[in-house]
Amino acid sequence: MILRKNAIVGAGLAIAAVLLIAIVFAAITATKTVPSSGTIAGVNLKLFEDDGITALTEVNWGTSLENDTAYPYDIFVNNTGTVPMTLSMTTNSWIGTNSTRAVTLTWNRGGQTVAAGGRLLATLTLTVENGYTEGCSFTMNIVINGTQV
Repeated sequence: MILRKNAIVGAGLAIAAVLLIAIVFAAITATKTVPSSGTIAGVNLKLFEDDGITALTEVNWGTSLENDTAYPYDIFVNNTGTVPMTLSMTTNSWIGTNSTRAVTLTWNRGGQTVAAGGRLLATLTLTVENGYTEGCSFTMNIVINGTQV
């Protein structure tokens, strides 16, 4: 019984000591909150058929494409982000018999840097090589990338 009483008293003293240390520590600790804000830099681009008026949603090359001919198509690339970006272009999802061998797409702005808020004229050029069968059609996605400088 005495041993139990001593254990209870000892536990009570230990709790009191922890509380006293917490009170003393709280009494010697100061806290200050400082507001903070910022803007995350972002890369964003928009494509237009004209000088920033009509959004580019599709490039239709037409239905009378001839072998051994290049077809230019002008677009505007706008950097609507907050940092400069470097441009690149790829294609994917080609559909059409032999289309990836007989039809190629290039452009004149690969590696070009566009300032934040800047715009530039780019020319996509579709080239139909000899040997593309008359009457065949194709589809592809044109992917234009802007990478933060």
